[in-house]
Amino acid sequence: EAGQKNFDDRIENIKKAFKAKSVMYLENIVAHQIRTANDEATWEGYSNHSSYFLEPQLRRNLSFNKADKGSDFKWLVGWLESSSAGVTVIEGQGGIGKTWTMKELLGRIKSGNIRLANDIERSTIFIASTDVNRPGSTLNDVSGSFTLYDLYVAAVTGRQAQDKSISPIEEEIFYNALKMGSIVVFVDGLDEVIARHRGTFDPDNFFGDLQLRMQGGSNAKVILSCRKLFFDQYEYALKFPSVQTYEILAFDEALRDTYFED
Repeated sequence: EAGQKNFDDRIENIKKAFKAKSVMYLENIVAHQIRTANDEATWEGYSNHSSYFLEPQLRRNLSFNKADKGSDFKWLVGWLESSSAGVTVIEGQGGIGKTWTMKELLGRIKSGNIRLANDIERSTIFIASTDVNRPGSTLNDVSGSFTLYDLYVAAVTGRQAQDKSISPIEEEIFYNALKMGSIVVFVDGLDEVIARHRGTFDPDNFFGDLQLRMQGGSNAKVILSCRKLFFDQYEYALKFPSVQTYEILAFDEALRDTYFED
């Protein structure tokens, strides 16, 4: 029930009404399935964030104003903390700090500095292009256009070379968890994946599949990073309403001086 609060009180009321031994939300059941199937600790290597991170200015999608100097970073944080489902693409030139920004957001979620809507247990999954593009990637075996789940499986199998104890979550659990908001998925370096697997990347199919996951009261959140060269924000943000983009802008003079001071 979107927007509801006081989850503990509501569960206690249900418990009394039905004389139940225990009560839990479906989202928590799915979160438990994820934790059992694939220990979140396997992704801890991507959770570190730095006190030296300087919040960049962002240009929100479809800004035709050439003089637009950008918006506060809190716009992006506000979206993560909201109950709105969607796909956010963080764009920028190579080396401008997209990966740094993704890891910072991930770290804030894991440390509790970003408080996601609804009081349910959540996991984070960080899909890195370096894992997806390892030799023997399962993405090479995908027939047709690959999906978000295909990327996830490719990343897990790519990491198995370092940690053979991990295995991918089943597809049904993955998408149920995504829709319920039990997982927040980061995909870093989509452009690197497209460059390597352009024969099996169909933007309409990839974003169209995600669009279906965002319907019917979904709490799904997916954050992608991609170089501007590989993503046409004007085409896909208009075609798929759930997609929004933020372009990372170069530091202005004040931020530049702060950065080098640090």
